[in-house]
Parts: sequence; structure tokens; C-alpha cells
Amino acid sequence: MASAPPPHPSAIALIGLGAVTLLIGAAGLWAAASLAVSGDASTAWVEVKGEVVESGVDTRRSVHASDLRDPYGPPTYEHRPVVRYTYAVDGRTYTADRVHFGEKNAADGDRGRDRAQAEADRYPTGTPVTVYVDPADPTDAVLEPGRQSTPWMIGVGGIAFLGGIALVGLGIRARRVGPP
Repeated sequence: MASAPPPHPSAIALIGLGAVTLLIGAAGLWAAASLAVSGDASTAWVEVKGEVVESGVDTRRSVHASDLRDPYGPPTYEHRPVVRYTYAVDGRTYTADRVHFGEKNAADGDRGRDRAQAEADRYPTGTPVTVYVDPADPTDAVLEPGRQSTPWMIGVGGIAFLGGIALVGLGIRARRVGPP
């Protein structure tokens, strides 16, 4: 009795690439859903008084595909607003840095820095603030409760998830049909 020929390498590659893409998509969808659930829950958190102890912008060099193609080209940067605040719950002082649920990094270039600076400028150092604290975990706090829109996470996650399913399906089909 003749044994079946081994699967074609391209079928295995499609299945592997599809599985990785599917996992990346699922992670993106999970992250978006987690931010939405946390944001929604924060609207019912306890309000306490706090104070901003640090406000500014953290700028870091980022690595993009264009950096790999042209390592001698101009560098790209990510700008992140930094707002740290203190608050007290049951006589214990805590420090947190979450302004809202959603993305923290701003785009490259001056516009991204301006956007990060504008968010930091809304909370100058020394300003009294209302802090919303999770009653089940007082280390979890936010200044702006509610859901922040992160549609790109849902879009990219959904496209990657569906693309992963398609690639796995193509790989399984190629495995059954055999090499071209």
C-alpha cells in the first residue's frame, strides 16, 4: 500500500503564517475589548481628590520598517504624555499615571509631540484633580473615566483575525489538493 505524499511546504507555510496572523488579530481584538470593558467599569468607580505630581512628554526613538530599509535616514520618534498623580484611599497614598483607557503614544513628528504635549498641558504639576479609583483595587485609577475610542485596534485586529482564518483555510486546501 502506497503512503500519502508529504504535505507541500507552501501548505505548511500558509497554515503557520495563518496561525500567527490569527493569534495577532485575536490579541488585538482582546486588547480593544479589555480597554472597552475597563473604560466602561471606570464610570462607576469611587471619586477621590488627588494632585498632579508630574506632567510632561516622554520621547523615545521608535523602530519602524523604514528604519530597517534605510538605517541612515532620519530617526522616527514616539511621544507619550506623562501625567503622574497621587491620591489617598483609606489613609494610604497611591501614585498612578493613567489619564484614560486607550492609546498613550502619539504619532511621529511635531504633530505627535504637540498632541502629547497638549494632553500633558491639561494637567499641570500641582493641579488638584478628581481621581476615579477601582474600589476593589485602589492601585487602579484613572483621571478620565469611560471608554476611549480605539477603532484602529478593532480594525487591525479584525482584519488580521479574518486574514489568519483565510490563510489557514488556504493552507488546508493546498495540503489536500497537493502541490500545483
